[in-house]
Amino acid sequence: MSTKDIEELDKPELARHAQEGWDLSLKLREDIRSLQATNKKLNRRCQQAESAAAVNVEAVKRAGGSLGRALAGWAAGDYKRKLEAAEAEARETRARRDEVLGLLRNMKLEHGTCQPRERKACTNCNSKERLDKIVDDWKGHRLELSGGGGE
Repeated sequence: MSTKDIEELDKPELARHAQEGWDLSLKLREDIRSLQATNKKLNRRCQQAESAAAVNVEAVKRAGGSLGRALAGWAAGDYKRKLEAAEAEARETRARRDEVLGLLRNMKLEHGTCQPRERKACTNCNSKERLDKIVDDWKGHRLELSGGGGE
């Protein structure tokens, strides 16, 4: 604002502008203090992390190993954990596939001529109900079909 603009403002307007400026100044000071405190905490955490890393590197060196070897060992362990999880998932998928194939085989039996498994139901009916439940459970899930020939 120019001097002429300020002279044209009446006293209440000047007071309002001054108060707004003061309020903004106080708000900015609070924000600066908050950011300084956050920066201080982050600097302290960085120093602690750097110190811990230095101690770990020194410990690895004293033990006769290298940091690269330690990282390779961790990576191998991580790979093994992921492999075991994938194998467990594959076993579970094979078990579900075998169950579905068994249900489909049972559905080939004629209705009424197969052996009852539950009261008032035959294997064919039980298989249809179980297969419908499996399909309902899998609705909306992404299916990955393998193009391989099987086991």
